[in-house]
Amino acid sequence: DRLEALDNDSVKLLDQRLHDDRLKRGVSGGNRFDILLRGAESSEVERARAIAKRITASGVPNAYGAQRFGHGGSTFEMGMQILSGDEHRALADVGRHRRSFMKRLALNAVQSGLFNVWLRRRIEDGLWDEVVMGDVLEDHSMGVPIVAMDLKREADRLEKRVVTLTGPMFGIKMRTASGMARTREKAILSWANLGPESFASFRKLMPGARRAARLFPQQLKITPDSEGIRLRFVLPPGAYATEVVRAFQG
Repeated sequence: DRLEALDNDSVKLLDQRLHDDRLKRGVSGGNRFDILLRGAESSEVERARAIAKRITASGVPNAYGAQRFGHGGSTFEMGMQILSGDEHRALADVGRHRRSFMKRLALNAVQSGLFNVWLRRRIEDGLWDEVVMGDVLEDHSMGVPIVAMDLKREADRLEKRVVTLTGPMFGIKMRTASGMARTREKAILSWANLGPESFASFRKLMPGARRAARLFPQQLKITPDSEGIRLRFVLPPGAYATEVVRAFQG
């Protein structure tokens, strides 16, 4: 019944129902967004549609939104403090019943933040949509990560979306890159004053993974609205609508 309190000027509850199964992490099939950009002029619709066409073809950086890291980056800083061995101080102000949740959230925020650094550096170096020697790619036909050795072949497959460039979500079980790609990823850890051993004690909370560097919104539609421009699209789990909206702000 408390959910009914959400029905106000900012949030409108459309429907609520009981379900027999508990929703677990990772079971979401994706998220559908309907976003109104208030104040945008109707004359901007065609420009927005041109941007949408480009995004559909080329994607956007699959960065984590600022909300992932807590107010002022506080959740990220908490995770860095835990990794440095000062868990007691990091969680001192967290209620006992929430410490397990906040610890996982904070450590995952570190992974997300370091991925964002990796992604930003690739963009700055003009390598966001290019393959370098030793990159870890997700091969869609095989369903497994592979290490790029034949750059010409993998560049062609990347353009055709047969493979996806992935970045590091650091952890003890993460598939590591090699060659130049590994050098770049090690530089991220050095920048953060971390090493592979920093994650060894947290293999269950942050085992490590790879994350796609590019995000392709599905069913992206632009329509005029009396209050501005409306964006509608579908994203896979873990993707941030804020990063899609950002592409329309340039």
